[in-house]
Amino acid sequence: MDNGQPEAIDRAVLKELRSLQGEGEPDFIAELFETFRGDAPTLITAMRTAATQGDADKLRQAAHSLKGSSANLGAKPLSAISAEVEKMGRAGVMTGVAEKIDQIEQEYARVLKMLESESKNQA
Repeated sequence: MDNGQPEAIDRAVLKELRSLQGEGEPDFIAELFETFRGDAPTLITAMRTAATQGDADKLRQAAHSLKGSSANLGAKPLSAISAEVEKMGRAGVMTGVAEKIDQIEQEYARVLKMLESESKNQA
């Protein structure tokens, strides 16, 4: 925990994901992390662009995708903020979206830091 914030990634979700890993199979958790690392910045950029252009539908779509991929990893705070942005996009509300995207970027940085730490611990 950091400054009273919940952990960036729920360790119970990571433990559950690890329990699904079969012996001798490719490390799908590492693959999931790598996919997330590759996709999340693109989705955040898409949200930022959509917000700048006032495109609520594209904002909603990108936020929805990030919400789901974050939830799959157990990144509950990131998923929750993404859900808020998704709702804003669905409602066509663009006021305050830039600040929410800033929060998403900060939370994404926390998630990456924890993923790196977890990867080192599993090595």
